[in-house]
Amino acid sequence: RMLIATGESDPGARNPSGATALGFACMHKNFDIISALLATGKSNPGAKNSFGQTVLMYACEYGLNDIARMLIATGESDPGARNPSGFTALTYACHLSALGVVSALLATGKSNPNVKDKLYGYTALIIASCKRQNKGLPIVQALIASGECDYGITCKKGRTALIWACEGSNADVALALIATGKYDLDCQDKYGKTALCYA
Repeated sequence: RMLIATGESDPGARNPSGATALGFACMHKNFDIISALLATGKSNPGAKNSFGQTVLMYACEYGLNDIARMLIATGESDPGARNPSGFTALTYACHLSALGVVSALLATGKSNPNVKDKLYGYTALIIASCKRQNKGLPIVQALIASGECDYGITCKKGRTALIWACEGSNADVALALIATGKYDLDCQDKYGKTALCYA
């Protein structure tokens, strides 16, 4: 904080790996330093490191929900950024069922829930629908409420979010998805199976 207070240090400086002081502060969960860095207006929370990750992605990936919300609140953290694997802050938050962060990201209007990762072709909705024992239901409801989901998107196995919900025996999630009226219940995955086949 002393160095930041001098006004002579560069809060946005990066090391050879592209990491910044803000990134290190997030890794160590140092809220005071994060706040001080953000207050300078020069820490560039949307910057990517050499691995293509933003600080917001890191916070969402590791469940640092309070930090994620702080970063989102700056309006400068680039919620729609993607890393080389196609993951976004939203997809990471959905993996961890972090409802508060998901809601905050969707509220920015800059987090596209239809982005697919490059490994499996999963979207935020598919990820949430895969959660066992209906644990993804609050996330699914938030994504549906956003009005931004493309329900026809399939993963690399040709499965929609509805098919994944049925495959995981997530009845409440499946009912919420069917209630949108956007699904072709006869849609088949690459194995020729419909949602009913997995139910």
